[in-house]
Amino acid sequence: ASAPTPSAKKIVPTTITKTPSISAGQQYANALAIYRNQGAYFQFVNCRGNPGTLTLKKGVKFMLDNRDNISHKIVVGKTVYNVASFGYVIATAQTLGLNYITCDGGGAAAVSVQL
Repeated sequence: ASAPTPSAKKIVPTTITKTPSISAGQQYANALAIYRNQGAYFQFVNCRGNPGTLTLKKGVKFMLDNRDNISHKIVVGKTVYNVASFGYVIATAQTLGLNYITCDGGGAAAVSVQL
C-alpha cells in the first residue's frame, strides 16, 4: 500500500483595501459645520446647553457638543448619552412635544419636537 500523496494547497493572499480615514478633529469639524448650519446644535459648557431650546421636526438629527474637559451624562427625554470630554454625539428628535435635556442630572436645555 502506498502512502497518500499530500495535496498542494494554493495560498491566496487577502487584499485589504483601506479607505482614507479622517482625523477625529476633522470629523468634529464636519459635524459642527453640518449641524450648526442647520440650527440643530446644542453646545454644552459647564453643563449648560446653548441655545436653551430648539424646535425640530420629528426624525431630525441634532448634535450635542460637550466643550468641557470632563465627560457628562446628557439625557434627552428618556435617552441617555455619555458624552466624552470635548466630545459630541448625534441624537435624533424622536418624542413629540417638549423634551427636557439634563446634564449630569441638572436642567440644561430642551428640544421641542414637532410633526
